[in-house]
Amino acid sequence: MKKFIVLTLILVGAGSFLQAQIPVGFQVGANYNKPVSGESPSLKNSFTAPYLGIVAELPAGRFMFRPSTNYLRESYYILKTVLNQPNTDSAIAQLSINSLELPLDIIYRWKANTVTFFICAAPTLTLGLKGTADSVNGSGVSQHDVQFGNDDGEVKKAAYAGRIGGGVNFNNNIELNLMYKVALNDLSNNETTIKNKSLTVSVTCFLFKLRKRQAKENPK
Repeated sequence: MKKFIVLTLILVGAGSFLQAQIPVGFQVGANYNKPVSGESPSLKNSFTAPYLGIVAELPAGRFMFRPSTNYLRESYYILKTVLNQPNTDSAIAQLSINSLELPLDIIYRWKANTVTFFICAAPTLTLGLKGTADSVNGSGVSQHDVQFGNDDGEVKKAAYAGRIGGGVNFNNNIELNLMYKVALNDLSNNETTIKNKSLTVSVTCFLFKLRKRQAKENPK
């Protein structure tokens, strides 16, 4: 989290130094995670927050490139059916991972009356920063740090995904975004497949907007 705050300050300062020639802003939101497991026990859907990010926009003809750096938390609840209650599940473990998400959105906008709409798509790289695993056993609840790597019992550090989305832009400053992301690789290193699908709702506020340079005529 400290690294993310430092990176945020650096990019915001850079935006100010560029005198707002490139739109730079921040976004805040929340995730709804739908993990997919190929083996039992099953994984439960979860709602996680916060989703914090910094964004910039680069023009590319009729489109825009929008690189962003986002800090998010994803949780996986591993379920086990309670004995004699087949319709009831109880969590026997919770895996929580704090990550840095690096999407590169390609955006297309169009205007309808006074509101601007947009759609986007992006390849996404997510890097695990830190995680914890809580498990329930006969002696109670135990907690340990998640180990990232490619060995058995570890979690892969890098997750590759694709995402699509869209939203509404208000007054060129505020945007309401809805993104759907699907992981392409398995995070697990054993027989249990762990992939994540997520729905993210966020609000983006641009601090620095693109300014059109106008030539000034000097009177003779």
